[in-house]
Amino acid sequence: MINNLPQLLDVDIQLSCKPDDVFSFANNVKLHCFEDKDSEIIRLEFIFLNAGSVNQDKFFTSAASANLITEGCGELSAIEVADKLDFYAAYVERVSERDSTSLVFYFLKKYQQNLLPLIEKIIKQANYNEKEFEIYISKQKQNFEINAQKTSMIAYKEFYRTIFSENHPLSKFGEKEDFDKLSPSDVKSFYEDFYTSSQSEIILSGNYDKAFVRELERFFGTETWGGEKENFELKDYSIDTNCLNKGLEKTINKKGAAQASVRVGCVSLEHNHKDFLPFSVVVCLLGGYFGSRLMMNIREDKGYTYGISANLSSYRYASVFSIASDVKADKAQATIDEIEKEITILQNDLVSLSELSQVKNYLIGECIRNLDGAFDKSDKYSFLMKLNHKYDYYKNFIDTVKSISPNEIRDLSQKYLDLNLISKIKVGDTEILI
Repeated sequence: MINNLPQLLDVDIQLSCKPDDVFSFANNVKLHCFEDKDSEIIRLEFIFLNAGSVNQDKFFTSAASANLITEGCGELSAIEVADKLDFYAAYVERVSERDSTSLVFYFLKKYQQNLLPLIEKIIKQANYNEKEFEIYISKQKQNFEINAQKTSMIAYKEFYRTIFSENHPLSKFGEKEDFDKLSPSDVKSFYEDFYTSSQSEIILSGNYDKAFVRELERFFGTETWGGEKENFELKDYSIDTNCLNKGLEKTINKKGAAQASVRVGCVSLEHNHKDFLPFSVVVCLLGGYFGSRLMMNIREDKGYTYGISANLSSYRYASVFSIASDVKADKAQATIDEIEKEITILQNDLVSLSELSQVKNYLIGECIRNLDGAFDKSDKYSFLMKLNHKYDYYKNFIDTVKSISPNEIRDLSQKYLDLNLISKIKVGDTEILI
């Protein structure tokens, strides 16, 4: 049988995700460069390392600061900024997360000199005027109302409120009325505190040249920019036993819901823990890809759902293991029963070499695909920076995937998938919900 095993992908490349160059500007802003001479496009990312929602004083401030940053800057109105971006075929991506916020600009190399003055205004001189703010808040309230009705969103929020204590930053979510408590001055103040040279790093990828690097330094690296709070302290949400809830079960009634949502999991390992990488292989085997055990059981065999996934979500000071699915209205408890069954099997039975090889090949292939090209590398490098990972994260991950054994899979499942500590959330119409 061993001779018929799928051949493990032979990966002999340095997946270090290390930049080609790192420049430290005069104001201590660092520029990390990934070169691609064949590309006609430049990707320019500004990471504001602490501009995430955990450091906001009012709900939705962090997201508003990112989403409104192009709605007027300096002497330019929102329409004028949009027209300039459109004229030069530039695209702005905003990534607002728990810990950080990124602004990513994509543009053609031939327009780089035209766009840098505009990008400087956007980064340094955002206006956050009242008219654009009110339009944004009105749209966000409408979107919030729609999403708040979804069983999946209710389950997501209730899950985080369940596994963390009420005082923990990751258990806090805004409500509709919190939009009315937010003002342009709140957003402007957050922007001035966190969109600063002292809290930013820049990642450049694509077909850049030395002249463009010099221009970047002229615009963003010569003097300090942005404000800074007095007696500034970042919110630390390192995990301790006082901020965790374990093994709780909740059923939330959503009358008239056509489906049910389940969310199962617990607070897990910090990303720098020695078992984090091997445990992520366990999570993938359980529910991290289309051929996973949960998909084969609950989707393919039972037909309870269109899809189910297991994830290990990383934050700067914590990670969360979770299993999520939208299921038939009367199959919520049956789905949780099957999840527990699959976890128990992992804890007691050794995974076959054939199945483990399949998972290994999937993970290695995904890792190679996600680091294929300068843009992909810079995107993954951004992820590493935000969580304080090292350059060799992906190389270590590949080494872990290659070496992990069936015995390790079983031992890790026993150690980190304790059913007595895993919380379970069901959301649906309780007249149907079983």
